[in-house]
Amino acid sequence: MSQRRLLSFYLEDEGYINQTSHRLVDGTFLSSGHIASARRALEEDRDSLYRNALIAYSSAFKMILSKNYSWAFVHSYYSLMYFFQVILAFNDVSLCYDRGSPFYVKLTPGSQFHKTDGNTHRVVIGLFQSEFASDTEINSEIDGKNVCDWFEEMRNCVNYKTVPQFDPGIDYGLFNYSYKCGLRKQIPLYLSDLNLFAYTPEHSYIAYPLLLINRIKNLYDNKGQSNKYLKTDKEFVGFLGDNIRDSKGKISTVLDLIIEDL
Repeated sequence: MSQRRLLSFYLEDEGYINQTSHRLVDGTFLSSGHIASARRALEEDRDSLYRNALIAYSSAFKMILSKNYSWAFVHSYYSLMYFFQVILAFNDVSLCYDRGSPFYVKLTPGSQFHKTDGNTHRVVIGLFQSEFASDTEINSEIDGKNVCDWFEEMRNCVNYKTVPQFDPGIDYGLFNYSYKCGLRKQIPLYLSDLNLFAYTPEHSYIAYPLLLINRIKNLYDNKGQSNKYLKTDKEFVGFLGDNIRDSKGKISTVLDLIIEDL
């Protein structure tokens, strides 16, 4: 990656990460004097992660338009890895890296830095499940499995185990047949009851990210903040509009949820 997270740079500057080895310094605790600056760095990272999430999610619509349904699901899954980190950031929880290995910290005085096992996706999923264990609006079940675990399992199936992939056809066990009639007709239905459709297998890969977008929008509003990229990056906003469309044009119901005055 050409860019590192600003919080990682800040932790290096303050001596929590060795500037030469880029390894986490053992036995350190987050000082109360560094909390405010660390939070400002995390807010910058949060905005960037949300930008990444929306790029991945909008690409799922582009895949649907081209009848590349399997990769639409994969893009949706990747968007979740970013959406989860955005929501965690609003709770002052951040993922950082020790020479490429993930660790996490909660930005509270005296907090320890927690080294983790597993790849980034597993760490993000574990943090999200733990931090929001009782928040059943965004952390519930699909087919008796935790939503995060279900998406990871289905992504592995679609991405690695399905040979050949079913595109340009539709796997009716996973994708709703009405996409043949146009996704545009589905979105208002999803938005009318996100808590239902987000956890229904054949609708989830579009509806569950919408549920998270709605939560994130409310979190920004509650802080009196907005995402800087959605506010100032016209090229990025135009890119989302180019992706979130069907053969009839932009799907405004989705775009209106993401950004006002588009």
